[in-house]
Amino acid sequence: MAVQVGEASLRHAQYYASLLEQGNQMFLNGGEQLLDGLALFNQNEANIRSAQAWVSVQQQERGLELRARFANAGAHVVELRLSAREKQTWFENALQAAQALGLPDYELAYRSALGSCLGDLGESLAALEHLHQALAAAREMKNRSFEGTLLGQVGAAYLRMGQY
Repeated sequence: MAVQVGEASLRHAQYYASLLEQGNQMFLNGGEQLLDGLALFNQNEANIRSAQAWVSVQQQERGLELRARFANAGAHVVELRLSAREKQTWFENALQAAQALGLPDYELAYRSALGSCLGDLGESLAALEHLHQALAAAREMKNRSFEGTLLGQVGAAYLRMGQY
């Protein structure tokens, strides 16, 4: 019975992660689809949150893979629909999964996202810690585009702290 419940929970989470990706893509398409993407999230918010809560505690490989993917699945929609503290939780869970699975691209993205969330929350030192780690990783990966983005984020964090 427990295996059936676990499998059903996994399928539920996979479905809502896909729905979140669909809503995010609609949002990115712009125009009327932008509003449709937000509406899709709104109509399914309870199930999306339930699925995310379930994946946030998964430790087996399939659950970890979904956990690493979930926060990114709806990155733009989630930016508008979740509080900074909720986004922090989503990104921390995703970062842990990305680290466990050895996914450096995801780890880089989630450290950057955490830096932004923590900056929004006024936690500049914690934000800078994540941003500097992401910056070192971007340089190691020779990802110049992300390095430039991160340098801007680091500068903004220091500006918020009054250190310029």
